[in-house]
Amino acid sequence: MPFNEALKIKIRKKAHLACCLCKSMGVEVHHIIPQEEGGADTEDNAAPLCPSCHETYGANSQKRKFIREARDLWYEICEKRFAADPHRLDDMQRLLENIESHVQSSNYPLLPFALFYTLRHTTTPATIERTFQNVQGYKSLKSDILKLVGTVQLGGHGFYNPIELSPNESHCKLDKKAIASLIENHSGFGESVIKGPMETTIEFFFTNAKSEPDKPSLVLEKAFEDKPRNVGSLELFDDVIFQDVFATGWEVTNPSKRAWSINHLQGAKVCLQMKFMSFDDINLRRSPRFHNLHMYFGKSTPHILFLKAAQFIHLNVMEDPHPVAKWNFSNIGMTAREMLMRYEFQIDDELFFNQLSQIV
Repeated sequence: MPFNEALKIKIRKKAHLACCLCKSMGVEVHHIIPQEEGGADTEDNAAPLCPSCHETYGANSQKRKFIREARDLWYEICEKRFAADPHRLDDMQRLLENIESHVQSSNYPLLPFALFYTLRHTTTPATIERTFQNVQGYKSLKSDILKLVGTVQLGGHGFYNPIELSPNESHCKLDKKAIASLIENHSGFGESVIKGPMETTIEFFFTNAKSEPDKPSLVLEKAFEDKPRNVGSLELFDDVIFQDVFATGWEVTNPSKRAWSINHLQGAKVCLQMKFMSFDDINLRRSPRFHNLHMYFGKSTPHILFLKAAQFIHLNVMEDPHPVAKWNFSNIGMTAREMLMRYEFQIDDELFFNQLSQIV
């Protein structure tokens, strides 16, 4: 049995959310004596360790006494530090309260699910000019007139990774009417200023699920629709397009039929995969990337998980080894390939407690 939630909160509080060895923030509660060796799920056998220290020392049986002594010393330091100057720990107390609120909300349902993301992609200058030349607000790639780069907030609940590009780049943002017109005239399927994934799949692997480790506990799928109507806005920086998308209406596969809740996200692995049509002359050299990503869980008590720009460094783009068909657009002198954009991440304690919040 793993440690219960109440004990894990108690351990984190005593350690002020810091590793008892290296003092870095963002800890997990680990068994000093592993469960497979008969280690108990008790406070005496629990240590607050960051992932790095756990990997370095956790499997070394010779270090168990050292870990226990370091833990007890760190508890003593934390207790004295708080007693000496409690006002310095206001931020820490706020984080601890956030942890408690997560546990109190642990039974909030995970579904329904919605995904907001900003897709950064590139198309050819000719395609951009052809598409935007008659659209109000468009600035030609030859234009010297610049606009300030803005950031957005999703209804006051979300966050946004700021767009950092050269001030010499021409920038324009299209209004909703212009976007609606583009959606009506462009499928978003293929070489277009609007890029819609052919299919999107999100897999959740929950740590406390009884399913096989290599099989997802919950799968959400969304197929390409006839028009990319879920596109909310477009921002253009020369030939780089930032496209905001809000996707709902997912097909759910839940093999165990369990009613998953917010607390199941802690420790879960998430695999997000999108399939795109990519053209040799541009997309294979500068493939689509995530710039922003929000996951919304639940309806009556919604929660939001926001991912920071630096967390997309592990995103992979590859050619689909099992394409649906071969695509040859000989009439326009182009060939295309089915490409997969795949992003995997773990919802560790730091992500769970610091980047997942309830929308009030």
